[in-house]
Amino acid sequence: MSDYTAKILGSCADLGGLVEYGIVALQDINKRREAVDLPVIYFLQPEKKLVKKMAMDFDKGSDEKRVLIALYTRCYCIFTSRLPKDMVLQVLSKEERFKESVRRLTEVYIDFIAYESRVFTFHTQNALMDILTASEETIMTVMEQYSEKLAGLCLSLNEKPNIRYRAPRNTRKSSEKYCNLLASFLGGTSLKKGDLDMSIERLPNWQSRSNPGTVLMLDRDIDPIAPLLHDVTYQAVVHDALDIQDNVLKLDSKTSYVVDENDVWWRDYRHRHINEVLRKLTEASNEIKEKNQVASGGQDSDNWDSKGMLNKVRDYPSYREFTKQYKKHTLILKKLYAYLKPLTKEVLGLQMDMATQMDTKGTRIKHGDYFKRLIAVCEDETIREETKVRCVLIYIATNGGISQRELKRVLKLLPPTAVAAVNGFQKFGINTGEPDKTRRFHCTGVHRESVEEHMKKNQEWANNQWRYVPLIYGTVKSMIQDTLDEKDFPYIKPPALKTQVKSVARVASRRKRGPSTRNDEADVDKPRFIVFMLGGLCPSEMRAMYRLSVEMGVDIVIGSPGLLTAKQYVDALVQSAQS
Repeated sequence: MSDYTAKILGSCADLGGLVEYGIVALQDINKRREAVDLPVIYFLQPEKKLVKKMAMDFDKGSDEKRVLIALYTRCYCIFTSRLPKDMVLQVLSKEERFKESVRRLTEVYIDFIAYESRVFTFHTQNALMDILTASEETIMTVMEQYSEKLAGLCLSLNEKPNIRYRAPRNTRKSSEKYCNLLASFLGGTSLKKGDLDMSIERLPNWQSRSNPGTVLMLDRDIDPIAPLLHDVTYQAVVHDALDIQDNVLKLDSKTSYVVDENDVWWRDYRHRHINEVLRKLTEASNEIKEKNQVASGGQDSDNWDSKGMLNKVRDYPSYREFTKQYKKHTLILKKLYAYLKPLTKEVLGLQMDMATQMDTKGTRIKHGDYFKRLIAVCEDETIREETKVRCVLIYIATNGGISQRELKRVLKLLPPTAVAAVNGFQKFGINTGEPDKTRRFHCTGVHRESVEEHMKKNQEWANNQWRYVPLIYGTVKSMIQDTLDEKDFPYIKPPALKTQVKSVARVASRRKRGPSTRNDEADVDKPRFIVFMLGGLCPSEMRAMYRLSVEMGVDIVIGSPGLLTAKQYVDALVQSAQS
């Protein structure tokens, strides 16, 4: 395997359980390996350098006076996506020893990582930089790669979907104009077949669902402030405050934890306010101490009978597992509260006021004098510089710009990189010059209704900390209700049959416990909507899709080339301005 395919496999299978199927070792193709008298299964993406390394494993030539022997007796090759013909002709067909050893070549079309039950990624580390600074030639290559991966996702979900995209509003160089390009690569045009059709042709026994889903291509421009806001839900603060890679969270140099869907607490509470998580954790701890015989001490040891002893032994593993989880999540929460401590109500309140244009009671407010409050935040030495930069960027977006006088005053209080971050914001169509009311980023229409509805349902947390609903929520909701404007979000081809959404009772359903983008039986017949966000996806947008899938009784799968934290976002703005 490669590092990437190991992550794919790990996201949907228990690697330790592969031993039951006769797999004796998992090896990295990029590392040196010893020869063994056994067959081998390769699981690789069809990249030329990897295919060459695979073929070289069966070479019997010499290398610097060292005799080479075939590493394995025979091989079975599994590729994550379509194996190009030129790669077969130019690489594999010339390797005689490999041709003698190979028994099967298979394409499985799973070139994506099932990050969560409703979230997939391509594990792209610089998803935003790929579209902000890359050349047109590089962009074409990147979009082709994304298209092939999306085709594989659709095939694995038995989907031949209708494809929609966010239409570009102008020709500036930004992620906005690439939605059309990606949609045409996936769905094809009148002159060329798309990757999805070409992949289906290679699978003669493949069948699509009777009710076709819809793929919606979006770009980071649709909501440039969602990644900047401080979201106080568990998963969002973890991504903001801690170092987390591939679901491995590092608390310090010695302590790390895995947080994924196998962790019941993480799965059930990652989208809750962290105060609620702490409260639920404390309540569960108190409850288990009262009920669990091992925790409470039980009867006096002199009076134990065999039945009582047996019950204690049975109780012990569950108690031990809970204490492990309790320690894990209390340590994580301790770190998160330390991170949030400098974020006073004034900071969180300012961000929410600017983003929603509503006060804590849901009353519409005019674009007030936020600048005085912004200056107070920037002058506060207890607040991190990164937080100050985020507040300034939110102010510029929601104010429709910033005057030169205001900008000079703000920049005196910020690090030098803030200038580059402001300049980079222009690539999202944000006016960074003199304020223009027509270019303010604010809640309107369906999105404003979403914010108001959210505040009514979450009064406990809607005061200063949890008012904003990402714009993706209103956009996807309109698509589900078939009210999304086809001028702004056209189809790549006229749909033969639109996704049928019936009235469904709003009852929460849960997918399989393991992380997988495949549905369980409860989701098989539901209308399906696949949302793909170019430029990166933030935790609040993931949470919005989980919520919407339950509210509307549909199956929503959301993905992106990679996840996007506020730090990565600001860093990308800085780098794009300097490139």
